Amino acid sequence: MSHWRLRRSCRQRAVRAFPVLQGKCEPSGSRFWERTTMGLLDFFKRRKPEAAARQEPVDPLLSQIAAAYPKGPVRRGSFKGVPRFHDLTGKAPVIDEVMVFDAEDHWFFLFLGCRPLGLPFELSFRTTKAGSEPPPDWCVEPVTRVANMIGDGAECAPGVTWVIGSPIGDASSAFVGFMALPDMQFGDVEPARLLQLVPVTRAELDMHGPDHVQLCRSLESDHQRMMGVPGSHGS
Repeated sequence: MSHWRLRRSCRQRAVRAFPVLQGKCEPSGSRFWERTTMGLLDFFKRRKPEAAARQEPVDPLLSQIAAAYPKGPVRRGSFKGVPRFHDLTGKAPVIDEVMVFDAEDHWFFLFLGCRPLGLPFELSFRTTKAGSEPPPDWCVEPVTRVANMIGDGAECAPGVTWVIGSPIGDASSAFVGFMALPDMQFGDVEPARLLQLVPVTRAELDMHGPDHVQLCRSLESDHQRMMGVPGSHGS
């Protein structure tokens, strides 16, 4: 290699290792690199919402929920990267995000994550308020367990039931499982439906047997039951 090519090669390596800013050389891991990287990230973050507005289609379900609750959720949590409850399989949880909305006389929980799996629905849960207390979080665990069961291939459609086993709500609650029904407020939104998980007792399941048509009608006509379980299982 000639002398001038060797010098040019060394200079190129030096520039890659020590970026030059206003006549000063700083290592790639320095604050200069952090400032430069963060500046680019901020630039793309500012542009991303504009691009999303042009390219992504409007979600009818989320649009209707946003219109019904213009103040947005009072609580929001992400479950991405969180292990399953009581599960050592190492699989990712089905539920990605939980949002809680104030529906005046009860709390409306929206569980998102089923549609990315190719399922034509999302899940909801409703529970009555306990005075001025904030939204409880005891319902997150049983609903997430049902979602994981669905992710493993369990059937999910209006009228389908799942038995959790442990009490749902108060520790002395008689509710041991859920029945899926169209959500009382957003159940008719197409194409993605919102299925509400309504707590059921062992007596109700035993009384109606495998045919849950009558139980479906009974629950759908009971506004108080559709609004959820009174009490809490710890907040």
